[in-house]
Order: sequence, then C-alpha cells, then structure tokens
Amino acid sequence: MRLLGPLSDISVQSIKSVMPTFSSAGQYPQRSRRANFISQLTSRLLQQSIAQPIEWMRVRQNILKLFSSDMARVDFSTQIIAGVPCVVCEPRDSATESVERTLIYLHGGGYVVGSARGYKATLATLSVMSRARVIGVEYRLAPEHVFPAAHDDCLAVTREVLATSSVPVVMAGDSAGGALCIDVLAQLHEQHQPGDRSVAACTLISPWVDPAFVWPEVSAEKQAASIGADILSPALLDKWISTYLNGSSLKSSRVNFTELQPSFLPKTYIQVAGAEIFYEQVMTFHQSCRDAGVDVTLDNFPGQFHVFQTFGVFVPEARAALGKVGEFFQGS
Repeated sequence: MRLLGPLSDISVQSIKSVMPTFSSAGQYPQRSRRANFISQLTSRLLQQSIAQPIEWMRVRQNILKLFSSDMARVDFSTQIIAGVPCVVCEPRDSATESVERTLIYLHGGGYVVGSARGYKATLATLSVMSRARVIGVEYRLAPEHVFPAAHDDCLAVTREVLATSSVPVVMAGDSAGGALCIDVLAQLHEQHQPGDRSVAACTLISPWVDPAFVWPEVSAEKQAASIGADILSPALLDKWISTYLNGSSLKSSRVNFTELQPSFLPKTYIQVAGAEIFYEQVMTFHQSCRDAGVDVTLDNFPGQFHVFQTFGVFVPEARAALGKVGEFFQGS
C-alpha cells in the first residue's frame, strides 16, 4: 500500500511525458527518443518534488532502478572504509586480468538525494570500461546530515584508499559529486605531507561548481515550456543547496569554486551536456583550469541533459559517454 502513491506519481508523470517526447524531438536531434523521454519524466518528477519533503524524491528514485548490461560482468560488495559505507564493484575477470586502478566515485544528487547503491549501473560500466575496482562512497546526506558531512566523508574515504591501494587511485563524480571531487583534491593539496600519495587523474561530469550562480529572470510560461530541456531547475537547486548548507555561505570555498586557483588538479577530464543549466558555469570552470595550466580535456555533448551519462540502459547515449571516461583513465 505504501508504494501506491509513489507508483501513481511515476505513472502520471510518465503519461504526461509521452507527447512532449515526440513534439520536442526536433529541438534536440542529438537525443534518442528514450533519452528525451527520460529527460521529460525526470524533470517532471523533480519539479513535483520541490514542494515535498526530501524523502519524497528518494522513495521515487529508489523505485526507478537503473540497469546496465555491465552489471552482469562485475561483482558488488559493501565495505566500510574510514567509517563510511561504500559500494565496491570489481570486474569478474579480475582474477585473470589484473585491475589496473582504483576509482573512487562520488554520486550526484544535490547533497540530498541519490546513493551509491542507486548508481550500481554507472559503477559497473565504469569498472568494465576503466579496468578498475570502483568504490562508490555512500556519503551522508542532508537534511539528516548537513554541511560539511558529505565533504568530510568523501575526504576520509579518499585518504584511506590512497594509503592502502596497491594500484593508482583516480576519482570521478557527477554534479554535486563532481564538486565533492574538487573539494577532496583541494583539501588533499592543502594538507599534503611528504610521502603522501596523490590522486592520479580525475573525471568531472557536469560538476556543480557555482551554487551562488545568478539565474536569469524567466517567466512562468517559459519555465513551463522548458520542462524536459534539462532535468534541473533553479528552484530545485536552491532547495537542495539551502537544505545541505543549513545557513552556511553559498560562497564557501568547499562548495563554490569560482575563486579557486585549480593548478593543483591532476590530469582532468570534464564532460558537459549542451542543454543543461550548468553549461555556462562548467565552461567557465574549464577555462579557469586551462588558464591555471591544468592538463584538462573537455567533451561537450550537444543537446543532452544534465548527467545523462548516469541513466544506464534507459539512455543509450550513456554507455558511449562513459566509455570515453574509461579511455581517459586507461590513458592516464
């Protein structure tokens, strides 16, 4: 009985997403029909969640489980690392073909939703593509745990993995998880001691680098018409970040990287979606990295929506994009 409400919400929004999937196809010719539908459905559910408690979206997110064909090629386990629960994913052929790196993955979700468990499809594909043991960090979320709980969990796990891994350690994250990657790397740089190991390379998928970004004024009509262009909205982001920061400043250097001098970053690969609302701030961050002399590469996916890479088999374009992440790590 407790699932009837969530299932009803998903069904209603799915029906509402069908017609716009076809009518907007010409606007985003780079998207498959499935990608367009997923963008419509996710956008509608997230918009509906603004007026609800955070748990409302978590329940519906758990119902919409994501899959990848690569999940059959890996083994999952749950481990506690530095006191933090983690989902660990390893290729099944690792006994005969050595794992070449450890990949720490920090999931997105605005510091309030999402989970490493919910990212198993993404972790599996990255494990296969990168020939890596992948550690998905189940960091604490708001409102139960506010800033800097998520940041501290991710830093603690990375420190322990660096101290214990017998192979190179790399990092990746999407959205808020991408921001967490940047903060972890900044903290490791600031606190570096002689003999400390470093992260060898990093991938940032549409990182949320400027939570204080000033959004242009948009009429209610244009807001309604933009549903499905991207899955995020300024109102949703404002709710998420205010919940996590709980009164801390939007300009805090641990969440806002507009004033960051990123020269300490390792070899870095950034992916951005051409239709997402983070596009401008990600492009600005990429330029800052270039200006600072970082070995950075950017891939822009025209017409795609925010973190399309993480939607498993529901978005056919996801696998190819994650394959490029694997190529980056294997070449690092």
